[in-house]
Amino acid sequence: MQRSSFQVKLTPTNNQDSTIISITPPTLTQTSLGGQHLSERLTQLATGLGRNIKDHSTIKTQLEAISDEQENETHQTLPYTLIDSAADSSYVSNETLIHRTMDELLTTTQQDMTITSGDTHHQVSSESLNIIADGQLSIHLKVVQDGEARARRIAAVYAKFYLEHSDVNGNAKYKGRHFWMGLGAFASKTIADALGHWSTSADGGLFGVVYNFKLGNFWLYQDIAGWHFEYNQCSSNFSSCISQRNSNNYIPEVKTMVYDSHGAYNVLPKIRNLGASQYIKPAFDATKKFEKTPPDRTSKRKAQQRINLMQLANHEQREVLQKIIYQKSGFRAGLGFAEFFRGNLSIPEIQMVYTSEADTKDADLKNIAPADIKLADITKRMKWITSVAEQFIKLMNNDITKVKVEREMVKIAGWTNKT
Repeated sequence: MQRSSFQVKLTPTNNQDSTIISITPPTLTQTSLGGQHLSERLTQLATGLGRNIKDHSTIKTQLEAISDEQENETHQTLPYTLIDSAADSSYVSNETLIHRTMDELLTTTQQDMTITSGDTHHQVSSESLNIIADGQLSIHLKVVQDGEARARRIAAVYAKFYLEHSDVNGNAKYKGRHFWMGLGAFASKTIADALGHWSTSADGGLFGVVYNFKLGNFWLYQDIAGWHFEYNQCSSNFSSCISQRNSNNYIPEVKTMVYDSHGAYNVLPKIRNLGASQYIKPAFDATKKFEKTPPDRTSKRKAQQRINLMQLANHEQREVLQKIIYQKSGFRAGLGFAEFFRGNLSIPEIQMVYTSEADTKDADLKNIAPADIKLADITKRMKWITSVAEQFIKLMNNDITKVKVEREMVKIAGWTNKT
C-alpha cells in the first residue's frame, strides 16, 4: 500500500526558522507494535537531517551533535526539539531515551526529564516508559509518580481521543468513533478523584487499595492508549498488524525501558505483553465501520459506537484490570472495606460522574453503584459497568445531554499538565 510522506521539523525553542524535511512514515509494524525497526527509523531521520549514520548505537550522539551545532549557529541557550508526527515509539541508548510523545521526541534520562519543547500537549508512548510530561521549557522533572495527577493526565489523553484532538492525530469529521475513550476519560477522572479523596498513611494505603488503583490505571493506559495511537496513525494497516504487538519483541533498549516501568515484570505476562485480546479487533472494526458510515445514518453509527464501547469495556475489565489487580486477595479485602464504608470516613462513594468535578447534583450525570456491589466479583462489576455504559450511550444519544458531556470532556482534555 502506498503511504504518503510526512514532514519532520527541527524546531528551535526560541521560535526561529525551522528546518523541514519529508520522510515516508513507517508502517504499523515499524512503530510501536513491532519496535524492531525503530533504529532504522531514527537512522532515516538523522540521514534526512544530513547526517550519515551506519548503526543505531551512534544515533543519540549524532542527534545531540546536530542540536549542539545549530545551537552554536543561532546562539540560543535551549536545545532543539525533533517533531515527528508519524511514529509512536522510543529509542533508548545506554543513558538517554529519545522519547516519542505523539508530537515530540523528548530527550530524557530514565528518571529525570529535560523538556525542550514549547508544545504543552505531550502524550504518551505506550511502547516505552509511559509518562505524560509537563510542557514547560527546560524544566527537569521526575517521572510522574503522583497517582492522582497521573490519572488526570491520562483522562486528558482519553478525552482528546474522543474529541479528535490534533495532539493524537485526530480527525474532526470522525468525532465519536473512539467511543470508549469518552467514557474512559470519566473513568480515569473517577480514579483520580478517589485517590485524592482517600487518606493514606503510606503509598500502598489500606490493603494496597491506593497502590493497586494506581497500578491498574497506569497499565490500562499503556495497553489501551497504544492501540488508539496506532490506529489513528496507521488505520489502513491496523487490522493486519494487531497480532504483532508484543513488548518482548522490541529492540533491547526499548524493551529495557518498558520493563523498568511500574510493576512491569509482574504485570506484562498477565496482559499478554501488551498483545491483543479477543476484544481488540471487533472494537476497532466497529471504529472503521463508523468512519465509513455517512453522518446522516445516525442509527448505524450509534450501533458501531455501542460495539466499540462494550468490546473495549470487556477488554479493560476482563483482560487487563481483572488480571492485574482484582485477583489479589489483599486488594479484594480492601475493596470490601471500601464498599462497606463508602461515602463515610475518608472513603469515597462508588460512582461514575460524567463531569469534570468529583460530584454533581445532576442525577442524570452520575451513576451510583448498587448497594450490594462487589467490585472484586467480575460478574457484579461488569453488571454495574454495563449499566454505566448504557447510561453513557443514552447521554450521548440525546442532543442536549451530549453537549453537556462533551463540554466536560473539553475541560478534562485541558488537564495535560495537571499536577
